[in-house]
Amino acid sequence: MTESGNIIVCDAKTADFKIYGPSGVPVGIFGRKGYGPDEFSQPWLHDYRTGRVLVSNSSTKKLFVYRFQTGPAWIKEAEVSAVSVLDAKLLTEPDRVLFCRFPIPDHPSGRSYIVLIKGIETGAVDHLLPFEAQFGPGAEPIDMGKLGRLNPSQMPDFMAMPQWKYCDFWEDDIFFAWTASPAIVRTNLKTGGRQYFGRPSKNYAKPEVTRELKKAYFEHQSGLYRKCLERMSWVAKIFADDQTVGVIYSRFEHKTSRWQAYIQLYDHDGGPVGESALTGFDTAYERGEYFYDKTKKILYGLSDDLRDGESVFTLHAYRIAR
Repeated sequence: MTESGNIIVCDAKTADFKIYGPSGVPVGIFGRKGYGPDEFSQPWLHDYRTGRVLVSNSSTKKLFVYRFQTGPAWIKEAEVSAVSVLDAKLLTEPDRVLFCRFPIPDHPSGRSYIVLIKGIETGAVDHLLPFEAQFGPGAEPIDMGKLGRLNPSQMPDFMAMPQWKYCDFWEDDIFFAWTASPAIVRTNLKTGGRQYFGRPSKNYAKPEVTRELKKAYFEHQSGLYRKCLERMSWVAKIFADDQTVGVIYSRFEHKTSRWQAYIQLYDHDGGPVGESALTGFDTAYERGEYFYDKTKKILYGLSDDLRDGESVFTLHAYRIAR
């Protein structure tokens, strides 16, 4: 959502970005499928801040910063090499981006990091959070090379779970969450200190790796795997502003065959503020599409539905207040 109320939506099927006016009327399309300038094969829309759009193209391993326009020609400001990006944010400083990714052992020590900050012009990298940190304090480093040599029966349980990761920031605090845990990891850029907080609730169905789940995953039984996932809850978003850190998780409702979204709010020190369902919002998948406007403190969610054989999308807005 831009300052003027325009809505930007990434269309993965057509590999472009569709722009709608405040009333939902289409006003423009940027990009197209391909491998040339301003073309995409696997586009993701990650962030928007004061006229700048952050997108990635997984196949070319790039993050792009564009200056937004309602017409078909956005102005490319920069591109950054970044592999396996799952979530990304434009930092307050215009020359750096925050992102989280799949674990890659590219640190000089050989450890795999999942949260990084990269300079747009310099390419300098700050490695913030090692892979094992997502499993809690005291977790031992994981040898990614060794994992690649194991057969499915020897694989650790976490390998069978969805691996989505999410990040956000406020000033010098970086916040991270993994889809299979409601715990939030806060890292302070000045001190390097790390804190864990967050808690499950009565609405949260804790993920568990059963024998059935591992079998479905390693034998590529997608239908059975989906049914296993529907018994558990999955984190789908983390966001932060000057007062609050929020986590969104989803839970499958068998009566409607839809995923219901819930939101948990904390202060920056981890004190619980509240939890509630996102009223009126549900999706066909556990990972809904969300955007948080830090200035207005409004959370936007894009729900999907199928009516008369056609996909219908509805934008929901929720004011986040303490």
